Amino acid sequence: MDQRPEIPGKTILRVMVVACLVGIIVVVDLALLPQVEGAFIYYLAIVLATNWFGGWGILLVPISLGLYHWNVAVTLPPGVRYPYLEDLTSLISFSLIAALTLQARERYHRVLAAEREQERLREAAEARGTRLEALYRVASAANVSRDPEEFLSLILDEVRRLIPHTAAATVLERVDSHLVRRAASGPLPSVAIGEKIPLGHGIAGRVAAYGEPVILEGAAFQQAFIESPYLRALHPGAAAGVPLQIKGEETGSIVLFGDRDAHFSADDIRVLQSIASEAALVLREMHLLASLTRTNEELQERQRILDEQLDLARDVQKAIISVCPEQCTLGPFQTAAYHASALQVGGDLLRIIPQEEGAALFVGDVMGKGVPAALLMTMMTAELSSPTVSADRLEVILRDANHALAHNIASLDASGFVTVFYAFLSKEGPCVRYASAGHPPGLLVHADGSMEALAAQSLPLGVFADTEYEARERRLAPGDRLLLYTDGLIEARDGSGGFYGCERLERLLAEARQASALDLRDRIVADVNAFMKGNPPADDIAFLVVAVQEEAPQSSEPASS
Repeated sequence: MDQRPEIPGKTILRVMVVACLVGIIVVVDLALLPQVEGAFIYYLAIVLATNWFGGWGILLVPISLGLYHWNVAVTLPPGVRYPYLEDLTSLISFSLIAALTLQARERYHRVLAAEREQERLREAAEARGTRLEALYRVASAANVSRDPEEFLSLILDEVRRLIPHTAAATVLERVDSHLVRRAASGPLPSVAIGEKIPLGHGIAGRVAAYGEPVILEGAAFQQAFIESPYLRALHPGAAAGVPLQIKGEETGSIVLFGDRDAHFSADDIRVLQSIASEAALVLREMHLLASLTRTNEELQERQRILDEQLDLARDVQKAIISVCPEQCTLGPFQTAAYHASALQVGGDLLRIIPQEEGAALFVGDVMGKGVPAALLMTMMTAELSSPTVSADRLEVILRDANHALAHNIASLDASGFVTVFYAFLSKEGPCVRYASAGHPPGLLVHADGSMEALAAQSLPLGVFADTEYEARERRLAPGDRLLLYTDGLIEARDGSGGFYGCERLERLLAEARQASALDLRDRIVADVNAFMKGNPPADDIAFLVVAVQEEAPQSSEPASS
């Protein structure tokens, strides 16, 4: 990968910054250890070290762990046993932060390299285009050309006008061990175009083989030197030829055949060489242009096929998402859902599964965007959509889904994880039982405006195959509103790059807590769109709104909005 060399002074400065930061962290850790979990404040130093120094930055992980161990040890009261489990937890956390930072750093450098390569190709294409335009301006005949053969024919017509007594002129291009006649000017039949001459044979073959100009006239010129029967039939009295060269490589030749009064001079050779250099360059450029045109057409066709496949994938994903109705009523619960992808296909999960005793519902977010995220989204939606889900099986469902995801990632030699908030709404109570795999907590708004976060944090799916998940339960009351969402909602950005944020979302929920599930959903969508001011979403957005009604309706059938 193309990377700029590190400046020694900058490296020393970075080492000093990391060292000072570690020292500050040690002091702060000693001061704050009784109040907070001190291991987390080491993350900044590890992130900076791995980002600045790559793999060498990992050396800070054991250093940080040792300092953290020492900080904890010196603050323990006499007789208290050291909690070695915290060292293991900190080591895993520090290593995970270093690994994620290294992965992000590597992807960032890959993006930069791709952008530089794209810029280089663009500049090269622009340079070729500029040179091609200059050659067209120099050669007036090129202004009306349509293909290499037409251009060369017009050039040869100009040569015949510039050099007197020229009966015929021809251009031959080297193809492997032969010369192929690409164009001719003079009384030659059309079948002469495409004629092949072995390299080294005839006047044209010798000029191309030896790379030297030649003038043959008088006693030095013999009809036997002419390889083509079409040219011998003209009974020329002289011949002159120059090679077509590009960077010292012979790519063909231009040969003139004069009438009985022809007398080719050194000036004629210089004119012919000037024309030959232009002809060689333009011929190559036109071949490149034709190749680029064909490549562009192939790429456009591939893009069309890819767009069709993406459209099909989008339709399939819409069909998967549509299983979750936009609005439905399930006993005392009224729900409304929203889903929007940043690209043609997305990686957010969204599902409501009606049950006799209530309803299971989940929202989730796959790491990344586009087709890879959409494939994981499809797989995980199927894994999590158990038809026999119940309130007491949430931990098992998340555990099984984690096993499946970890197994598939390992078999595909891929990386990725999925965050999920899984909940079960029980009609009896009513109450909600929920579990989370690294997902933002659900927000529960009470009728009096108070709000609480339903947090039950565990690692995301796909990080470790043996992760266990914990479920919690919360009773609900009439008038409560529950919001489950993905981080694309709070990370929506305005034109200046500012985030929508949790505070604005919580303020809106408090103000609209008496609205129905559908009205609350629409107000959230309208507020987010107003905040983004027409900018496209940077990430997929999905959320579910649940309203606990005052009286449970008799019907439990979904109703489209």
